[in-house]
Amino acid sequence: MIIQPRHFVRFIDGRAGDKVVIAFLPGYLGGHLKTLQTDISLRRDYALKLIRHGVNYQGFDEIQNTIEKGYCLQNDPLHLYFLYVREMSQPEIYFLLIKTDKMRQELWLVTFHRIRQKQFDKRLLKRFLLREHGEDEFMG
Repeated sequence: MIIQPRHFVRFIDGRAGDKVVIAFLPGYLGGHLKTLQTDISLRRDYALKLIRHGVNYQGFDEIQNTIEKGYCLQNDPLHLYFLYVREMSQPEIYFLLIKTDKMRQELWLVTFHRIRQKQFDKRLLKRFLLREHGEDEFMG
């Protein structure tokens, strides 16, 4: 994860502000949002919600993995969607949504959670595919 554990704890308990850079977006994907920004910020209130739903410190690593290795899709000019399948033998499927502001100056993590296969299939079909899944062994 791009945040060291000590800084993450300070962020969660409110000593490090209300937002933190949680991940990076590759520049070529930012081009689809018409932004040069690569830092993806996470609001503290959403981080706390993720923790309440069982995402621990290591689980936040899956945010960057989802961005780097997952399908990347788009169906509107302000959002990118990512679908990532981890562990092919016992699949865990992650859905992640980022958005940019109207001025294209900021990127925000909006949604990050696990989904089921049926939800995965539905989300994959509804959007314009920008990039395939990065895991070689993934068969869809």
